[in-house]
Amino acid sequence: VFLFNSIANSLDVSMLGDMRTELELVELFAMDGKLIFSRHPKAKHCTIDLSSLNNGVYLARAIASNGTINTNRILKL
Repeated sequence: VFLFNSIANSLDVSMLGDMRTELELVELFAMDGKLIFSRHPKAKHCTIDLSSLNNGVYLARAIASNGTINTNRILKL
């Protein structure tokens, strides 16, 4: 289970559930498909700094070490 939480100028992505499963890859895309951010956290939590981004809608994708993939729309205000 993934938890995406956007607060002010940051996006927290957390992996919930199975203690052995970690975030393998976290990516942030503009709506035109341009990759803005990519990180291999190898942890249960990752924070993305959104302060340099324009207000708008973005896509956040997280891939877990067990192969689970989740994509969410993120609204930055």
